[in-house]
Amino acid sequence: MEDLHNKKNKHLTLSERIKIEAGLNENYSIKKIAREINRPPSTIVYEISNRKIYKEPNYFNGKIKNPDCDKLVKASSVCNGCNSKIGCRKRKYYYRANDSQSNYKDILISSREGIDMDCEEFMLLNNTIKEDIEKGHSFYMIVQNNPKINIGLSTLF
Repeated sequence: MEDLHNKKNKHLTLSERIKIEAGLNENYSIKKIAREINRPPSTIVYEISNRKIYKEPNYFNGKIKNPDCDKLVKASSVCNGCNSKIGCRKRKYYYRANDSQSNYKDILISSREGIDMDCEEFMLLNNTIKEDIEKGHSFYMIVQNNPKINIGLSTLF
C-alpha cells in the first residue's frame, strides 16, 4: 500500500469525491472510505465537514423543539446513509461530490486571482508598508496598526 502522507496529488479528484459520497451513502466508516481512496482519514473528515450542504428542516405542523439530529454527532456528520432521512423533520446535511468539486474549483480560482486594486492604491499601500518597515515594524504590526491596509498578513508576505 502506498504511503498516505507522501501522495503526489494532494488535492482530491472528482472520482475520489464520488467514492466518498458512495461510501457515505452505504454508511461506511471514515476509515473504510479513507482506505478505499488511499487517503488519511483526517482528509476525509476535513473534506466532508468543509463541503457538506445544509438542507432546511421540514416544518410541517410547526417548528420542532430540537431540530438537531443525534446522528449528526458522529464523524461523518452527514445524512447521506440515514434510513429515516425521507420522513425526518430535523436539520439535514448532505455530502454531494459534484457540488463539492465545483466548490473546490471556485475556491481554487478565487485564491489565485491576485490583489484587486489599481496602480494608485498599490503605490499608496507600498509607500505605507515601506515607511513602517524602515521604522523597524514587523509585518504583523503593520497590518494591525493600519486599518487602511485591507489585505491579510499572508498576502503581505
